[in-house]
Amino acid sequence: DVRHLAARLRLYSDAHRERVGLLFAAFFLFKQTFSIPGTLALNLIAGSLYGTAGSVAVILLTGIGASLCYLLSKVFAAPLIRRSWITARPHGRLARLARRVRRESRAGTLAYYLLFLRLFPFTPNWLLNLAAPVVGVPLMPFFASAVAGLAPYNIVTTQAGALLATVHSFADVLQPATIAKLAAVAAASLVPVWLKRRNA
Repeated sequence: DVRHLAARLRLYSDAHRERVGLLFAAFFLFKQTFSIPGTLALNLIAGSLYGTAGSVAVILLTGIGASLCYLLSKVFAAPLIRRSWITARPHGRLARLARRVRRESRAGTLAYYLLFLRLFPFTPNWLLNLAAPVVGVPLMPFFASAVAGLAPYNIVTTQAGALLATVHSFADVLQPATIAKLAAVAAASLVPVWLKRRNA
């Protein structure tokens, strides 16, 4: 399972820290760029290997990987999709979304709209990464929304991985430090809900 894999990687990482870090970053970026499932497992491993530094790394790698996916879509897919789904179908969903992006951009609220989409639990992030350049979302607001909007999820999952690395028996769970970490993870998981209610 993930815990045993992380334990083996920790042993290898102790001897080859830079190599493991580079391989992890490369694999994470590859997965994000091509929208391959598996973020949860990688986040748990990052937390188990690097703790809080793993949270920071995953947050940045998520933003960079999402931006690489954005750029691939912009170069190879956006022109064709714009002609086929926006210009040819002005009343379709993509065309309506493109108009909404232009409206939010003119009002100066595009960043908040993108953040809402990231925090909304039913928005497929892979679809948002691919569709953003098609509907006219600029790269920098897109990158910022990916970093900030997915940070709560990344923090919760990497800290869960860090916690797994320290728990070896049920007695460990009852330690005050472990209970405090569990409470912090639970509180962090409520951040998206709080932000959505605040922006509602």
